[in-house]
Amino acid sequence: MRKTISVLSFFFILINISAGQTLAEEVGKISKKHDLSGGILVLFNSREILQTIPFGSADHERNISVTDSTVFRIASISKTITTLAVMQLYEQNKLSPDQDISEILGYEVKNPHFPGIPVTVRMLLSHTSSFAEGEAYDDFLGLSYNSDPIPDIRELINKNGKYYTPDQFLVQKPGSFFNYSNLGYGILGTIIEKISGKRFDEYCRENIFEPLGIDASYNVLDFENIDKISVLYHKTEDIWMPQADNYKGIRPVFYNLKTYRPGTNGLRFGAQGGLRISGTDLVNIFMIFLNKGKKDKTRIISNKSVRMMLRSEWDFDGKNASDNEGFFRSWGLGIQRITESPASEKVLQSSKFMAGHSGDAYGLISNAFIDPQRKIGFVLITNGCGTGYDHAANSTYIPFEKDFFELTDMFFAVKRRKY
Repeated sequence: MRKTISVLSFFFILINISAGQTLAEEVGKISKKHDLSGGILVLFNSREILQTIPFGSADHERNISVTDSTVFRIASISKTITTLAVMQLYEQNKLSPDQDISEILGYEVKNPHFPGIPVTVRMLLSHTSSFAEGEAYDDFLGLSYNSDPIPDIRELINKNGKYYTPDQFLVQKPGSFFNYSNLGYGILGTIIEKISGKRFDEYCRENIFEPLGIDASYNVLDFENIDKISVLYHKTEDIWMPQADNYKGIRPVFYNLKTYRPGTNGLRFGAQGGLRISGTDLVNIFMIFLNKGKKDKTRIISNKSVRMMLRSEWDFDGKNASDNEGFFRSWGLGIQRITESPASEKVLQSSKFMAGHSGDAYGLISNAFIDPQRKIGFVLITNGCGTGYDHAANSTYIPFEKDFFELTDMFFAVKRRKY
């Protein structure tokens, strides 16, 4: 019965879109159905943005609506942009993907269960480093954001460190086992700083965001208009409760940045999840994967690096991953791969392969995916879901995501052409 209803739903919405009913009306229906606070859906091909549909509220208390330029803290999609920075340094011969990170950082970082096996940059990028978030991680992350001076990540990952605990590592051999690790990307941010001599946020601004002409940053102080930044929400007893970025028009002050030394703690700038960017500017980044590393005439990485990021570094074989409820089945470098494997859940049913990333933090849910063969893609962001975050039946996605994915698939079915 569920399949029949889904097919009928597809048929009638397809007729409506074909007849000229706006995509925005369908987005509005999905938003109302799932009680979404606000967000944006952006659909694009390799050349241009095809549709941009903002909806709902960016700030309920101050009655600010989401617009094309609203900036969101996009959570783990940030990792893909961190990977772009790593690939730039690789292209400059300043690091190797298979280099022992101990050589770069200048101190030993070893899994105590496998001290003879180096942890490499490639392992960090593909979540196969054997790093875990041990018992000290959350407290250390809080100190990284709030303490002055900001602690050196060495104190967490080196065996002689003040915050080191053996459970920062799995008992699986580095390179053999997938375990999604935010800490691993904090280390990558630190490596970028160590090599470039710049703070992570400054490196990304100068080498990725400014060349692309986009207003994005891992540092909230880079935004001239703080009101552009969306509040992130959970809904409790019918009230939207702010969880993050509730600045109320007042720019924050970070005293601990004055004494920070680049190359000591990339967690502070959110290399693992702290990028703030609009949906349309996020498209401008993901377009480079459809254009061999370029956006218009601006090259960010080489086509070789694009291919490296998109090809498989790890595939699930039934036992080589931590329990992730079936969400991850194939991974590249900083990229989730959605394949036609029987174990892999599709995003767009009409796409045989997709690559991208999702994000989930403080009530925000985000998705950015491309189909390199069809040369299409989409960005979906919401800053809060009033109906909750439980997965849809027989799915690793939330019901509102599934509805948006289906709508996106329908849109590209109607607009089908050689992009």
